[in-house]
Amino acid sequence: MTRVVFLRTKRYPHPSGPKRLRGTVMPIEDDVAAAWAKAGLVELLDALPAEPEVAPPALSTLTVPQLRELAEQHGVDLQGATRKAEIVAALEAAESAAAGAASGERDGASLTD
Repeated sequence: MTRVVFLRTKRYPHPSGPKRLRGTVMPIEDDVAAAWAKAGLVELLDALPAEPEVAPPALSTLTVPQLRELAEQHGVDLQGATRKAEIVAALEAAESAAAGAASGERDGASLTD
């Protein structure tokens, strides 16, 4: 979807659809937006993202079983870590060590990616 502003009054999405007045801003399908922009009916404002970007969850928001699974997936030794805070600290330390050791080799991926 692309946000557009109508440059003249137009019925959308089809000839019997509601009248969109000049200056109306709304999202429309990308292919329609491109064709109408080429014809001078609308001005493209911006493309809407297909999916909203979601930040990975903070380690402290995960449950202990989820943290243990994450540690296992990344080969982090949790020996002696029994409390949630200790597990989070171990994972954060492993993440920092991995980022420092491979500073030129990694793309910034974290354990929560």
